Amino acid sequence: MENRSLHSSGSMHIDGGDYADVHVSGSLKVSGDLRCDELHCSGLTKIDGSMDCGGEVVTSGSVKLTGSSKIGAARISGSFTCEDSLQCDGRLNVSGSAKVGGALRVGEGNFTGSCSVNGALHATVLSCSGKLTVEKDVEAERFQSSGKLEIHGLLNAEQVEIHVSSGSEIADIGGGMILTKKDRGWHGFGFSFGSGQGCLRVRTIEGDRVELEATQAKVVRGNVVRIGKDCEIDRVEYSGELILDGGIVREQVRV
Repeated sequence: MENRSLHSSGSMHIDGGDYADVHVSGSLKVSGDLRCDELHCSGLTKIDGSMDCGGEVVTSGSVKLTGSSKIGAARISGSFTCEDSLQCDGRLNVSGSAKVGGALRVGEGNFTGSCSVNGALHATVLSCSGKLTVEKDVEAERFQSSGKLEIHGLLNAEQVEIHVSSGSEIADIGGGMILTKKDRGWHGFGFSFGSGQGCLRVRTIEGDRVELEATQAKVVRGNVVRIGKDCEIDRVEYSGELILDGGIVREQVRV
C-alpha cells in the first residue's frame, strides 16, 4: 500500500510511522521514528526518535532530531539539529545552521553557514565558506575552505586547499597536496602573529607537496615544501626541496 503524505499547517502531534512527503509550515511533534520520502519544513519539526528520509530534507524553519538518522540529501537555510549521528548519502548544503551531536557522514558537503559536529566528519568532497567546527577527525578526498575552521582532530584529505581569511585552528593536517593561501580580499591591518588574527594555527602538517602562507605550525613534513609569506614554522623536515619564500623557519632538516 502506498504511503500517505502528511501536511501540518497548524499544531500536530503524531506517534511516528511511514509517510510519503511531509510538509510542515506550522508545528509538528513526532514521538517515535519517522520514515518518509521527503521532508519540507518552514515551521517547527521535532522528532523524539530517528528519521530515515530517502529523498531530500529542505528546511527554512527548524528541525530537531534526537536519534541517529539517515537522509538522502539536504538544503538547510534555517536550523537543523541531530543530537546523535547523521548520514547524508548525497549533497548537504548548509546556508543556515546545522548541529550534529555524533558523527557526520556525507557524500558532498557545502557549508556557507555554520556547521558543528561533535564527532568525526567523513565526506568525499567538503567545501566551507562559512564556519565549520569539528571535535574529532575530518576525512575527505578533497577539502576546500575560505571560511573559519575549528578542527580539534586530524584533517586528512588527498587535496587540501585553505584560503585563510580569519583566524582558524586545526590540530593536525595530513594529505597529498596541501595548500594554504592568504585571502587577498581580506585586509588585515595591524596583523600580528602573537594574536593569531588572520592566520591558520596548526600543530603538525604532513604531505607530499606542502605550500603554505599565513600559517603557524610547530612541525611541517613533506617532500617538496614551500614556506611563503606570513608563516612561522618551528621545524621543517623535507626529503626533496625546501623553498623559503618570505616565511620564517626556525629549524630545517633534510631527511
